[in-house]
Amino acid sequence: TPAPPAAGPTGLTAAVGNATVLLNWNAVGGATSYNVKRATVAGGPYSPAGTSPTPTFTDNTVVNATTYYYVVSAIVGSETSNSNEASATPNTPAALGMVISQLFGGGGNTGAPVQNDFIEVFNRGTQNVVVNGWSVQYASGTGSTWTPTNLTGVIPAGRYFLVQEAAGNSCAGLPCGVVLPTPDASGAIAMAGTAGKVVLVSQTAALSGTCPSSVNIADLVGYGTTANCNETANAPAPSNTTGDLPGNRGCTDTNNNSTDFAAVAPNPRNSATPQNSCGFVAF
Repeated sequence: TPAPPAAGPTGLTAAVGNATVLLNWNAVGGATSYNVKRATVAGGPYSPAGTSPTPTFTDNTVVNATTYYYVVSAIVGSETSNSNEASATPNTPAALGMVISQLFGGGGNTGAPVQNDFIEVFNRGTQNVVVNGWSVQYASGTGSTWTPTNLTGVIPAGRYFLVQEAAGNSCAGLPCGVVLPTPDASGAIAMAGTAGKVVLVSQTAALSGTCPSSVNIADLVGYGTTANCNETANAPAPSNTTGDLPGNRGCTDTNNNSTDFAAVAPNPRNSATPQNSCGFVAF
């Protein structure tokens, strides 16, 4: 009787993006390569999706809104058994549950509670999302010049991602307020404290126009009275002491900036902040 195959990889996880799935798993000692297999039905049958010399694989041959089921085996002389199964449903940026969950443009100014401007992103969806090639972009209230800050990595479902921007210098030439929690990405954008526009988009190239329209846009917030681009209507004007935050710790998103956001004391959250599941069943 032939010996059963050696145990396969463990810890297979999937993260999704726009027509892409990123897989990661634990390395198998002595493995020279890995076989990635997928199906569109849980439990298979599986077809080859590709190979990888390392315990990671990006599948760019997927179709949005289709659920895929993946397993991985290792080559250690011969092929091991399959890993655990991981499912993933790629989709367009606007359908992945990624939102701007906070913004603050008064960083370091007189009375500011924190030293830096910041933009906070939140994954209110049920899947991990890969944000390699994404950015947050800022323009002034009536401006058409957009400045990106690039994002990288994976934002797990129910987790926050803190983007630190420029610091003010209103306290004897130094920033007022306290240091932000450890940021997950950093830029140098000097955001206006009372009016502006922020976009979360699955591209790093700068947007154009006063109110850009793109299938790559995941979320948009126009804040303050002079912002000329928004979702339905502008979010309220923040200040040196308040930022714009949506309800339910970022879970509220009705595509109406004016009702989704309130101007309250900033509460910056990063990837170390406890998970907020938005009431979804386990993910």
